[in-house]
Amino acid sequence: MNDILGILNGYKERDGLNGLTRSRCLSAVPFAGHYRLIDFMLSSMAHSGISRVFVMAGPNPLALMDHLANGMDWGFGRKRGGIALLPPVNGEWDTARHEVARFHSHLKHWQDAPQPLVLIASGGEIGSLDFRPMITSHGRADADITVLYRMEEEADGEGEPFRVQEEEERLTGVMLMKRSLFIELVQEAYGNGREETLRDAVLHRLAKLNVCAYPMKGLRPSIDSEAAYHRESLSLLDRLAWNRLFGGPVPIRTKAGDCPPAHYRGRPAVRYSLVGGGCIIEGQVESSILHSGVKVGEGAVIRNSIILDQCVIQPHSYLENVILEQRTHVERGRRIAGTPGSPFFACS
Repeated sequence: MNDILGILNGYKERDGLNGLTRSRCLSAVPFAGHYRLIDFMLSSMAHSGISRVFVMAGPNPLALMDHLANGMDWGFGRKRGGIALLPPVNGEWDTARHEVARFHSHLKHWQDAPQPLVLIASGGEIGSLDFRPMITSHGRADADITVLYRMEEEADGEGEPFRVQEEEERLTGVMLMKRSLFIELVQEAYGNGREETLRDAVLHRLAKLNVCAYPMKGLRPSIDSEAAYHRESLSLLDRLAWNRLFGGPVPIRTKAGDCPPAHYRGRPAVRYSLVGGGCIIEGQVESSILHSGVKVGEGAVIRNSIILDQCVIQPHSYLENVILEQRTHVERGRRIAGTPGSPFFACS
């Protein structure tokens, strides 16, 4: 679909991920053992036929730049179209700057783009989405703006599009509109200074615009805190939840990596867990996610935890309800524990 420009906002208002976004922007946060958060919306756009995507990077964009490279892993490595990474400009390193201000700082890119329509989403949303039915519905309804409406996976049927009359919690920030209208909204909202997000700007103009909601399954709850990250990550240990996200018609792609298989030494005990390539396991792992290259020493116990890349857990350590930042070294015999509602974030 060469008539649609994809825009992924790699920054999130009211970011509560704290340590996870200290050294990387939201879109580059690791997830589900092998992926980054941006992989989901980027894969969904690629599957939907969108050939040109702008990615607005938040503070600390180096990890995201390395992950995306030329976009070839998602099918965007081409002479026309492809991925363009927009780094923060004009003070956007300041975390107090809001979404509308960041959209406004890249105004020239939106003005120069040839595509008549824009599809906007957060680079931190998790889902497996085919946008093509939503795009078709947008044209049929002659809508000014179509907003994705989050449906529960257990709901019957697919739901029917409807006109938005008032604020609803399930209305997301995934929006389709004319590029000219997007520019107009950004300029107006930036000028009046009262609206910090594009979603707010749209909802405040419901009386003037034909805003339609398109119900869709496949979009998981937003990750806006370390507790939500911990909960949503571990929920994928359920086979049904995993298959809904990764086993559907939309293939979730990520940067290709070369890791040997996990290696199990001695008498390890691994139960109900996801273990990445290159891990060496000698201890006990239960209901946890280990990213690539993690080393678990003999007698160590890991429960209900997320261990990012290249961590080393020395023998006889104990971790429960922990998020361990990449390359963290846990000393021998160390005990670290949080709770399911308040996981402990640890880093070197």
